[in-house]
Amino acid sequence: MFTALWQNLKSPERLSDEMLPSLPTTVDESTIKRASPTASCRIVPWSHSLRPVRNAVHIGVVDWSTAEALAFGTLCLEKHLMRPTGRMSNKEHSGNVMRFAPPDHWRILVPLNNVAEDQARFEVENSPLSEFGALDFKYGGTLAAPNSLVMWESQFEVFN
Repeated sequence: MFTALWQNLKSPERLSDEMLPSLPTTVDESTIKRASPTASCRIVPWSHSLRPVRNAVHIGVVDWSTAEALAFGTLCLEKHLMRPTGRMSNKEHSGNVMRFAPPDHWRILVPLNNVAEDQARFEVENSPLSEFGALDFKYGGTLAAPNSLVMWESQFEVFN
């Protein structure tokens, strides 16, 4: 008797498949190598700071921070504007270096902006540890570029 009432209802699994279909999220090895911030070493005379990333990609042993940088680079290659902000985005002690401000250079260098000629921009900024500041940055960023990935992270390089 009660079974008939439920026959036309979709199962949670079926609803999940219909509403949130599985999409391919894998990236081939050649794209990963292109997405690496070490592809920009040609513009960085002090590229020793990127050597751990280059070695990790080459031997295939990737830690969390390197995987994050590769994900950012891949999204930039797919023409998605990236706007991460956070605290400590330009420290050199990590494998996940978002930007450099070398003392002998007049400008800030962002390795992920030099992955490919036709990539989307990677705009990384420092911000205070403030929820209001992060909300303002994210909200304003999404209004200006609705197809961008705007995110806030407290410390980019804590995952060594």
